[in-house]
Amino acid sequence: MRRHFDNFIAGAINWLWRKRSTGLTLIRISIPVWLALLGAGWGMKVFVPTSSGLLRFSLDMNQGPPAYLIVVGLLMAVLMSLAGFILLFVEQRRLGKRRAVGIELRGLRDTTGDPLKDKIPRTISGRREQILISIRRSDGRILEPEDALKQIIHLPMSISRKRQTISPLASF
Repeated sequence: MRRHFDNFIAGAINWLWRKRSTGLTLIRISIPVWLALLGAGWGMKVFVPTSSGLLRFSLDMNQGPPAYLIVVGLLMAVLMSLAGFILLFVEQRRLGKRRAVGIELRGLRDTTGDPLKDKIPRTISGRREQILISIRRSDGRILEPEDALKQIIHLPMSISRKRQTISPLASF
């Protein structure tokens, strides 16, 4: 029970101190503004449809200065929403270009184990990829140390091959 409580506390601390997205924050702020301006009945009235088919939607902006405040508030909410979506799109493209590569050397023990890329911390942003260097042959024998060293020496070429296989939109 103590372990679960410790995990809960650690998760809560990580959530409080997480890296926040500016675009998502703008969208989260604009939604209550939309709801307050349109849903409070100041400038728009919506009637729920009934079984007889009655549906009314009315937009009333003939209230003088409050109507101008509603229009200005709606324009600000629209601009905040658009800026939020644009920032989210830019952030996703930027994160698509970043990668965290887990280079794993296997073969000393004859087990499969968990992939190393799953153990990369969430604090490191970007796409997680794995390069696996196996020093076991298909028949189960361990390679000679020189052959294993050749695989490690060719590691920069393996990484450049990974770069070339990614689509042009997500290039480095």
